[in-house]
Amino acid sequence: MKHNRLITFIFFIIYSLSINAQAPRLYTSSNGLANSQINNICQDNKGFIWISTENGLSRFDGTDFTTFRHDRNKQTSIASNLVQTVFEDSSGNYWIGTSAGLEKFETEYNTFTHIDLQDPEIKESDQHISSITEVTIQGNRRII
Repeated sequence: MKHNRLITFIFFIIYSLSINAQAPRLYTSSNGLANSQINNICQDNKGFIWISTENGLSRFDGTDFTTFRHDRNKQTSIASNLVQTVFEDSSGNYWIGTSAGLEKFETEYNTFTHIDLQDPEIKESDQHISSITEVTIQGNRRII
């Protein structure tokens, strides 16, 4: 009799856990992710998930991916497919760190603006951006 109660109790515990569980999903490049080599993930204030990869930038809305890749014929495309990081600042601006430098994402048009960080003193200075953060210096918010 005790044995039957224990089996019934275990059954109800397992059943109640399975009701609330969500099925895991695996996202790969075959179902929309830009690349399986992920460098950084961040969630913005609108709930989008931004994924920096070795072959472009992916934005996930919970159902579908939008992928941004470099297009040499389009000046407003992302500067490089090697995307290291994505950062949303306190004003809602999106900053993208790539192997070709810093980009600002223009949400209204889904375009990118390159931010030139070239040091005029050093002709071959590296523009590889691997991290972005926001700090307050003397009361002003700045991206570094």
